[in-house]
Formats: sequence, C-alpha cells, structure tokens
Amino acid sequence: MFEKAMKNLKLKCNEVLIFEDSTAGIQAAENSNAQKIIIADLNKGDYSKWNYQKTVNFSEVDKSIFDK
Repeated sequence: MFEKAMKNLKLKCNEVLIFEDSTAGIQAAENSNAQKIIIADLNKGDYSKWNYQKTVNFSEVDKSIFDK
C-alpha cells in the first residue's frame, strides 16, 4: 500500500516518512524502503522486534525532519 501511495504521489522512497502503529503496517513500511519509519506507539505495544524511533506523542517528533 505504501509503494502504491508513493507511485501515485510521484515520490521516491528516499523522500518518504511513514508513521505506523501496527505490526503489519511496520512490515509494509519496511518493504516500501521508506527513508524513515517512526512507530506511533500510542497503545504501548511490543515493538521490540524493530529498531525504529518510537513516539507516543507526535509533538515529540523533531519537526526538522520534514524540512529535508
């Protein structure tokens, strides 16, 4: 689904940041080769399998990542 969205938006994978909260979504984000994946850990899930930044509040995300 992420690859299709990138194609429709005419974005390259190195231009994409994905916030995801489900294990299937995280796997799909990985498969899309997105430049950055941030786990939205809003439900305090077990995401120990992945080594991505996690956030429980979007205000914690460094907004400068959107300037790239």
